[in-house]
Amino acid sequence: MDQRNAVLKLWRGAAAIFLLAAGLTAQTPDEITSLLDGISGRLKSYADYKNWTASAVTTITEMNKDWNPQKITVITRSVRVKNDEREDDILQVIETEKGRTRDITKKYQDELRERLEKARKRRTESGKRDGGDGRDRVTINLEEVLPFGEKTRSGYDFRLPGGEASSGGRFILLEAKARKPNPKLWNGIYTIDPGTFDILRAEVYPSKNPKFVKEMEMSAEVEILDGKYFALKKVRFRVYGGIFLKRVRMVVEEEYSDVRITEDPVS
Repeated sequence: MDQRNAVLKLWRGAAAIFLLAAGLTAQTPDEITSLLDGISGRLKSYADYKNWTASAVTTITEMNKDWNPQKITVITRSVRVKNDEREDDILQVIETEKGRTRDITKKYQDELRERLEKARKRRTESGKRDGGDGRDRVTINLEEVLPFGEKTRSGYDFRLPGGEASSGGRFILLEAKARKPNPKLWNGIYTIDPGTFDILRAEVYPSKNPKFVKEMEMSAEVEILDGKYFALKKVRFRVYGGIFLKRVRMVVEEEYSDVRITEDPVS
């Protein structure tokens, strides 16, 4: 899961620097364009990385029809990514349901091992058919999920809803909305640092819900490591969907800590 660079050109307009750094609300097309150029330029400046380690805690909450928790599963793991291939070491899995808490670590590890083995066999067979190596590359292209580059922004309308948000300092809120709703295009509100043009938080949802999905939304908090690495700090995913009598209401949260990035493969 290489959370890395994408997008295009560097930011222009010295006048807009003063305006944005002062926390003022920019509304003219030129000012919005300057802001988008600043964000896309910053995204382009991030360093690539393929090798990293971290600790992660994933909380999966299954909800009832009133969105009250039915079952909560907390998974503690260590994460190692080597040349874009991710391996998770499951340390503990605790499940709480109907007031009863139990440790299901061994059961979860066995089931995960079985699923991974089946997936590995499928990838191997697929690799044989398509000439690939059958391995699952864990990569993310930011240009596909952050529509700020010149090639993607033309499909969106942008505005500054209220100008700034406060969280220990001044930040800019930027809203993006797809002009032609599509399940593959996401609307969102982004928290931007006006001094660096870093995206610190994103709250997104499909511009058009996919089939069988009634509600879906995701939020992500970002940290910039060593001033040059774009990394996810916390992700929250909420979904409601299903078909016929099968309904799924679920919230999944994952938080990373002790992230360490190395240029060489992690041993």
